[in-house]
Amino acid sequence: MMNFKLSVKDINFIRPLWTYLSFVLITPWYDCNRNCLYKPTINKLTGCIFLAFKLSWIVALILDDTTQQVFEIMPFSQKCLYILTCVNLKIFIFLVVMKSCFWDVDKWRVLITNFRYVDEKLQNTGTKELRVLKNFYCGFAVKEVVFLLFVTYEMYIWSNVLELSFVKGMKLGPMIDLYYEFHFIAFLTCITECLRMRYEELNARLVRMNSSLTIVKDLRSLVQYYRILGEIIDIFNNLFGYQIILLIFHSGLQIISSLNFCFTIITHTDGPLYQHFIIANIYVLFITMFNLFMIVFPMDSTTEESKKFIDLCFKTQEYFIEDCHKIDTLTRLTNFSKHYFREFRPAGFFSIRKAIIFCFIGNVATYVILTFQFNEAIIRLM
Repeated sequence: MMNFKLSVKDINFIRPLWTYLSFVLITPWYDCNRNCLYKPTINKLTGCIFLAFKLSWIVALILDDTTQQVFEIMPFSQKCLYILTCVNLKIFIFLVVMKSCFWDVDKWRVLITNFRYVDEKLQNTGTKELRVLKNFYCGFAVKEVVFLLFVTYEMYIWSNVLELSFVKGMKLGPMIDLYYEFHFIAFLTCITECLRMRYEELNARLVRMNSSLTIVKDLRSLVQYYRILGEIIDIFNNLFGYQIILLIFHSGLQIISSLNFCFTIITHTDGPLYQHFIIANIYVLFITMFNLFMIVFPMDSTTEESKKFIDLCFKTQEYFIEDCHKIDTLTRLTNFSKHYFREFRPAGFFSIRKAIIFCFIGNVATYVILTFQFNEAIIRLM
């Protein structure tokens, strides 16, 4: 119970979430007390069983009569989008499991070790969050409930349309995969928020020490912590880079698919569930955009806090402009911090900043227009 009350400033707060996600292999099995992986061989065996089960599920889904019937009545554009979305989700889940069970597993331990070292030096170990609304798990529970309500409503609509039981609708639909994706994004957001909080604290301490007599010693320590946080971002990019790329790609596909589906319903469908179809797709759009924002904006704000540290290092030099020896040391430390500056670059392909949202919207709008035009051309040919 103690870990639920801990502040985000103490990385040990993540233990309940980590344990929960380890059951579905989003995170590896980890012994927090001993700071090592827990039974890695059994973890790998569990990963193999999970992947085998997932593959058998995919085969069963392809061979299912209901799936084939639904696929046959889809417009050609919707078929393409459906296939791409499903393939993207399956590859995403495969990568998540492989990263948590087989590839670069030791980097998870280094990730937590680095966080703990910085927390210990900043004396944040054991810090509690007394405000309920600011508690991480309070926000996580609210998001969980909202998402479950969305999934329930979505399955209710599709179960009625296809005349299936709710359970079979869950088996045939992508909602379980989306639930998996939702929790992975929640974990990414959690790690990103941890980084942002620590950069904020470094900046606050740097502001307070401007007039300190031990400025050189103190700044040297802060630059060391800054370097370690940069190493954490490197590990983050390595562990989650390709998954983030697939998440962004899935967001684009899902938005195009939802808008295309809405267009098809509005122009060709009329019935008692007409309005429910529209509302369900609006929910899908909302959840998709929310997930995208949960990836982009926390990373952008963390990068800004990291850049702010370098700016404050330059500003600190103004207070000692007449002390040649001290200003020389401060300049070298500032150059060191510039070298340790890191951005969120998924697998090294691109930087995640707020500007990516506008690029995303532009590309999605282009493909939506092309899809609509393609649908109209098909209708005229028929």
